[in-house]
Amino acid sequence: MERRLSFNKYSRFQTTREASQPAPKAFNGPSVLFNDGKRRIDYVLVYCKKDVEADEAKTKMLSTFLKNVKLADLQVEEEQGLVLDALTCIKVHAPTPILKRFITAFKLELNMHNPNYKYHRKVPWKCMSSIVVCPDSDDPITRRAPETLSGKQPTDFTNAERIFIVKQILSNTKYDQKATDTGFEWLLSEGVLVGAYPLHDSPYAWTDEGPLTDRQLLSRYWASFRCFHKEQPLTIIERYYGPTIAFYFAWVEYYTVMLVPAAAIGLFCFLTGIIYYAYTASYIEKEVCNADQFLCPVCPNNAFCKHVPLKRACFLAKMELVMENPITILYSILMSFWGVMFMILWKRKQALFNMRWNLNKVMLESDVRPAFIKRAQVQRMSSITGSVEYYVKFSNRIVRRLFSCLVSFLMLCVYLVGVIIVVYYRTTFTYYGLISDNETFKEWYPLIEVTTSCSLGIVIMMIINVFRDWVARKLTQFENPRSQSEFDRHFTLKAAMMAFGNMFFPMFYLAFFKGRFYTHPGEPNEWKIPGIFQADVCKVSGCLIDLTMQLMFVMIVKHACFSMLEFMIPYLTRYKNYKHRFRDIPVCTQWEEDFVLVAPTGNHLFGEYIKLVQQYGFMILFLVAFPLAPIVALINNLIELRLDAIKILTTYRRAAMRKTAGIGEWNEMIKIITFFGTVSNPFLIAFSSGIISRYIYLFRNSFDLTGFVNSTLSGDFFAQFNVAEYPGKISSDGDLKVTTCYYSAKRNPPSHPSKYELSADYWYHFTNVLLLTTYLLSRLIPPIPRKVRLKQEQDERRLQQERLDTITFL
Repeated sequence: MERRLSFNKYSRFQTTREASQPAPKAFNGPSVLFNDGKRRIDYVLVYCKKDVEADEAKTKMLSTFLKNVKLADLQVEEEQGLVLDALTCIKVHAPTPILKRFITAFKLELNMHNPNYKYHRKVPWKCMSSIVVCPDSDDPITRRAPETLSGKQPTDFTNAERIFIVKQILSNTKYDQKATDTGFEWLLSEGVLVGAYPLHDSPYAWTDEGPLTDRQLLSRYWASFRCFHKEQPLTIIERYYGPTIAFYFAWVEYYTVMLVPAAAIGLFCFLTGIIYYAYTASYIEKEVCNADQFLCPVCPNNAFCKHVPLKRACFLAKMELVMENPITILYSILMSFWGVMFMILWKRKQALFNMRWNLNKVMLESDVRPAFIKRAQVQRMSSITGSVEYYVKFSNRIVRRLFSCLVSFLMLCVYLVGVIIVVYYRTTFTYYGLISDNETFKEWYPLIEVTTSCSLGIVIMMIINVFRDWVARKLTQFENPRSQSEFDRHFTLKAAMMAFGNMFFPMFYLAFFKGRFYTHPGEPNEWKIPGIFQADVCKVSGCLIDLTMQLMFVMIVKHACFSMLEFMIPYLTRYKNYKHRFRDIPVCTQWEEDFVLVAPTGNHLFGEYIKLVQQYGFMILFLVAFPLAPIVALINNLIELRLDAIKILTTYRRAAMRKTAGIGEWNEMIKIITFFGTVSNPFLIAFSSGIISRYIYLFRNSFDLTGFVNSTLSGDFFAQFNVAEYPGKISSDGDLKVTTCYYSAKRNPPSHPSKYELSADYWYHFTNVLLLTTYLLSRLIPPIPRKVRLKQEQDERRLQQERLDTITFL
């Protein structure tokens, strides 16, 4: 059956391909070489010949650039596409003398110079080993890939190192007369080139005969769910992609391994909670599930309100008892130590990888971004280099930074609006649950309210996430950093701050602020904005159960949805790009195969890092509310690691190597989160959970919890209220004459001279919070300024030197 064909930009025809029809296959071997079959393609530059020839300026820039590439002793060869016939590929090859000249000039240390090179890794269990981690010289796979699996130190440039050097040369090649008119990145931004990337060394599909490439080995023994229990071949990953991507997967592997003891402790804590519930749940059954008391209604002004039977909180009270068990305090202490050990051991492991991959001396990337030159309006003589360089005025930079801070503040306001929407939904849903006549709904509406409000919160988070990265990127472009490394760093910090604000803002509200604004029944302003927060009260079981449910939804539902989307979008993009191929051509070249893949950006790993660092934050900051968080994180990481490997290896173009000694600014973010985790968990235990109050009551009453629930409720005799001041009519609940209702607070009863005022217990807790906060601030702020300390150290060293000189003189 004939399909309808139409012209498109790059290929001769375009057709809608059925999902079952296989994509064209790339040549295995020859298409990664020049036409002579000997010289390897190190980099490819792709341009549309028709578009370039139609523009004289583009033609001149491209011809000048290619002329200078040849003057740099790089070898080039042009080839027209078989399928993408409107495109022309410029193959670039660097002879070995050029590579040696480059590393001599810049004093680069490569794998072949590394005295600490080591391929083999110690595997604790045999089931975690594989042929790519611990090669066997007698294995047939080793004989098919002897260069990679021999385990010997490279004696020549690896492919990733060749790509790195060639990219540096191309980035410093002129395309015009001006000193700043350099680099293929400019040609990409001007539309002269439509693509510039290194090639994958072959298709990723496994072959039963012939030599095996690194990509095939990684596809078989790394980017596969069959290998979820295997050690990663980090040496091959670093050899193929370079240290930036290798460090990401090394960190994920380390994080996953460290989660195993944390998950075991969390499971033990949860099982202890179940056992604790089995032995102590009798007082919950008696004082909550079979209670005759009523809770005071929280309703809008002039609304018909009903008292809420305390027994409706039975299920949530049982859940809260399981989570707040005796081991929770010990668990939080152990996890605080775990967080500190996580940082320390990772720094040691990072240093080990730096030594193993020869990254102790890293070449700084100081190339000026084309966008910076476009927007810079001033040229001046550099006092450092002595050459003319583009410059942005200080006042201009200050204005841009202030505007960026203003937009960031507005983003915080957006997060606050999201919290207000959820609070308004929660209070409105509670009101309709109070006035409902459906007994089944009234029985379960507290659980339904928690579940649906958590779902709404996740939807709002996902909506904000859609434009979060766009806002961060636009702000970074507006600030206009000078180099690409500065651009990536500024973007990462902005996007990370926005992501953390989006995720942690609702969490901190549930953990530390929900229910704190509520005063007592009859407060006239509790349904007016911003008084709407006064109507958002905690359940009898406490506010920690809301935080638990929110964490469960975020760590399970949201992460699952995001992982599926991030995995499917590159495949959909690739499928869309495949529609540019003509179905009657059975094969295509490797550069065409790679052209339709997703192009990685300079910070394409940001989305992967931010998900896992956020997950780490949820686990460290709020582990008291969700002891099973490490188990959920462990399962998620086992899946995420292989999903990321499959995605990067099969749907993305090969990323050019970047020399980075570690995971950069993510180390500082993890350090900050770990510090706040050591503070937030004690605060959660002391002020947002009933653990401390329960055990104080237990010790005061001969280890008997009978009457504990009643001790947490402040009595409120309804008859003593001024009915005219109460916002709404109160139901008498049938034949029951309700004279007393209860609300959860630390306030004086109506019989007290200072009725409904904050009780002594509240001020006791508040004083302790204030003392702890003051102590933390005193520890954080050094008593001696840094400049004074450095001056004192300098004076001391000078004094010691003078004494040594005196001794020498004598």
